[in-house]
Amino acid sequence: MYRITLICPYRDIDSKRPLIEAALIDAFGGFTRIHTQGAWKDQQGRVYWEDNWQYTITTDKDIRTVGYEANRISNTIKVAYRQQEVYSLIEVVALAEQPSICDVCGEILDSDGECPISRMP
Repeated sequence: MYRITLICPYRDIDSKRPLIEAALIDAFGGFTRIHTQGAWKDQQGRVYWEDNWQYTITTDKDIRTVGYEANRISNTIKVAYRQQEVYSLIEVVALAEQPSICDVCGEILDSDGECPISRMP
């Protein structure tokens, strides 16, 4: 399982956000969008604060597809928002198995699938 994080400018002068979001839905089936803020410093030492959208996607697609699609969408953001760089991150995510629950009492079953409550004398 992979988690992809992309940062996109909050400002949307030319209404490009629907294009980016449609590409995310087409490539991965959905996303979570969070309003974030960040800062960066230019070569002259000026600090710029800006609002952003952070898109988070979790997918079980193969790594080649994930890399290709994340790069393609990053480039779309770069061009659409006239950005020099776009923050993007791909992480491997290990999902914990959900424990089995006893239908009778709601306790977590042990490794043998037995309810610890029902085994009590």
